[in-house]
Amino acid sequence: PDYTGQKVCGLTVHFLPCDELQVTTSCHAYGSPEYPIKTPLHLPEPQSYPK
Repeated sequence: PDYTGQKVCGLTVHFLPCDELQVTTSCHAYGSPEYPIKTPLHLPEPQSYPK
């Protein structure tokens, strides 16, 4: 994406179970109310993966 004119502080990648990713360019730290990703840091590994 084009981030021209937006404040970005780097790229943060969250690796989730089932080969999923969540990515943000937020300047806020994980756990901050303004941080856009609310997924917990430690998720249990699922017994089966969606197809």
